[in-house]
Amino acid sequence: MIDRYIVGLYQRLKGLTPQQRARFLQTALTFKAPTVRPLTAWRQRPSSQLTVEQARFLTHLSARSPEIREARRFAVTFRRLLSKRLAAQFPQWLVRAERNRVPELRSFAVGLRQEYAAVAAAFQYRWSNGPGEGHVNRLKTIKRQMYGRANFDLLQQRVLHAA
Repeated sequence: MIDRYIVGLYQRLKGLTPQQRARFLQTALTFKAPTVRPLTAWRQRPSSQLTVEQARFLTHLSARSPEIREARRFAVTFRRLLSKRLAAQFPQWLVRAERNRVPELRSFAVGLRQEYAAVAAAFQYRWSNGPGEGHVNRLKTIKRQMYGRANFDLLQQRVLHAA
């Protein structure tokens, strides 16, 4: 969605007069656009948890793209449902997300539907497998760094030596 937004901005820039383009570029130089990671985090937070600049940027972005506005609304709602453990409201949210016009949101909803039991457990239980998944990810990274040239013994030594 962000790529589509940027392409739209580029098309808009092409249609400007030289004076308008210079003014637009001057504004672009004085504002540092956020990278994908912080922007993703901002889109999931309620407006009350954003700085004035972050909120202004998201408002501008949402005004330019109805799909981004819709995805933000669904992301904030999903985060609220999960953090407040509102399991009863999740099925309705999922149905609305599956029928949404934003393809990325529909794809996310289909993935949640396929893993419905795990998502339902996330609403019910406070514990998470996140730390375990983090360790598995770390081990896979170390293994990839070794390019398959070593066996399990060397992997075990590297992991234990690092600890």
